[in-house]
Amino acid sequence: MKLRLLPIGLLFAACAFAGAPGVTPAPWTPKQPAAPAGRQPAMIIDGVPDTGQFLPDTAWMVRVNDRVTTAGEFNDRYFSSFPEDRPAPDSLGRVKFLNSIINRDVLGLTARGLGMTFDFTERATMRETEERALSDVYFKRMVYDSVNVPESEVEEAVRQLGVQAHFHHLVFDTKPEAEKARRDLLAGKVSWHALALKQGEAKGDTGPDGDLGWLERSRISMERAVPMFRIGVGGTTEVFRTDLGYEIARMAEMKQVARPSVEVLRNVVRKNMRNYYLGLRADRIQGEIARRVGMVFDTATVNFVASHMKASMGVTQGARGNTVEINAAPPEIADEDTSRALATWEKGGRFTVGAFVHWYMSMNPLVRPNVNFPDAVVGQVSSVVLEPYRAQLAREMGLDKDPVVVSIIEKKREEMLVDRMYQDSVASKVWVSRDDRLAWYKAHLKDYFTFPAVDYAAIYRYHRAGADSLAAALNAGAKAVDVIAADSARGEVTGALHHELDSEHGAYHKVLFEELRPGKATVVGPDKDGIWLVLQLVAYDPGHQLSFEESQGMIDESLQNVSAEKFLNAMLDRLRKRYTIAWRPEKVMMVRLLEKDR
Repeated sequence: MKLRLLPIGLLFAACAFAGAPGVTPAPWTPKQPAAPAGRQPAMIIDGVPDTGQFLPDTAWMVRVNDRVTTAGEFNDRYFSSFPEDRPAPDSLGRVKFLNSIINRDVLGLTARGLGMTFDFTERATMRETEERALSDVYFKRMVYDSVNVPESEVEEAVRQLGVQAHFHHLVFDTKPEAEKARRDLLAGKVSWHALALKQGEAKGDTGPDGDLGWLERSRISMERAVPMFRIGVGGTTEVFRTDLGYEIARMAEMKQVARPSVEVLRNVVRKNMRNYYLGLRADRIQGEIARRVGMVFDTATVNFVASHMKASMGVTQGARGNTVEINAAPPEIADEDTSRALATWEKGGRFTVGAFVHWYMSMNPLVRPNVNFPDAVVGQVSSVVLEPYRAQLAREMGLDKDPVVVSIIEKKREEMLVDRMYQDSVASKVWVSRDDRLAWYKAHLKDYFTFPAVDYAAIYRYHRAGADSLAAALNAGAKAVDVIAADSARGEVTGALHHELDSEHGAYHKVLFEELRPGKATVVGPDKDGIWLVLQLVAYDPGHQLSFEESQGMIDESLQNVSAEKFLNAMLDRLRKRYTIAWRPEKVMMVRLLEKDR
């Protein structure tokens, strides 16, 4: 069994109260001085108006020898920690987190003093960390710090919130194709109607000639809102890129509508516009670096990959609400295609389809970007390939001495030293016997039980009468699998069989787990498209007790973590006595706890 003991990122949260001086302050809320008449508080922090009662970010909260953590750093560390392991923001939770900072510093200072050296793998990890830090800081300096949205543009966007406009659009696969079409339109060489017929319908079209209907600025993406709402009636936009491809839009009509509160929305508009311009600036910098290294994409291979990728996440609107669907499946690309080059660059650089798939599948499905259109593939490949070149440019600018870069590198170094110390001093001492596992199993039987599960069929019908007729047939003994097969034989895919765990809480959870019985069917709907859904419960598994043999892996992990925590707490008790520790738990509720834009 592979040893899995408290990953270093979770180490400190697991022992937050170890060695604590014993301070347990009662819940407390800072006093709220009244705001001067006629003036609104500048900011709301955890529901409390900020009228100057919070500590400045420079105020110290923890001292471990000469290492100091300020109120601002407390805030940053809190929001950069794992959300699932982050304590509550009340007084007890904040004291717990403050104590975890002490433990982190004690372990870090101790590990640094042991004089350990890194092996080859660890040195490679440090080089990767340095490259990533330099690349990120280069982006910050060249992109994030260089973009400022003029207040005049913010005011213009706010005014546009008070109108609706009627648009038509055209969608193209490539930028050159879209730009040529726009030039021909403006020169009168081709009509909008002719181009619309040639391009065909696109997603979102509500009528002929690419009709998008009446739109409000606040209800469309910033990539569309900025170019579309600045042209005026009769105007034609520049070419702009969206997830559909390259678009051109024209405004047919405009009318005034009620505008929401300007004060509430102004900051939101400003933030969204900044993000929009950041994206444009990042694309421009990326393109300049790509040209510098002679990066060339194989268009056919890019299109091939895009056509084989599915959206990483989507929302399905059904009769019982919206369902978020995560696509974790790998793309279906044949082995012989994985060696095809997506991009090449100077000195024999080559990025293949196989490398792209490996990069994509190495990410958590929840954070995978959508790469099912060519520009997205190009953008992601550029981001991966050009990272070392961004780091190189950062060094040329002297950013290797930037305090942010130095801090990131030293933080990673300390984490790795602490991990080494932890493995040597804690993990190596953990051993769990079979008798220990058996005793734990008997004491925690209820924890080793499978979730209830269902197998069910979902079959679509376009009319209520057809759905009711099908449900009646299924309730009378017809089998859903035969109905699906018969529909398929006629060339229609109208349904499928599904397996769902009780823990997944899908869109039809209540119907499947509480209302239906095996063999029975019901009708739900219609959805937004007027489609009815017939559900039949094929089988129900109420769950069962796992045997000791089936549970041993989970038991072993639980016992190892319990034992490791004891060793770790004992080690922290010893180590904390070596350091001069000062902390201010009584002031934790005076910390301005506010997540910043990252």
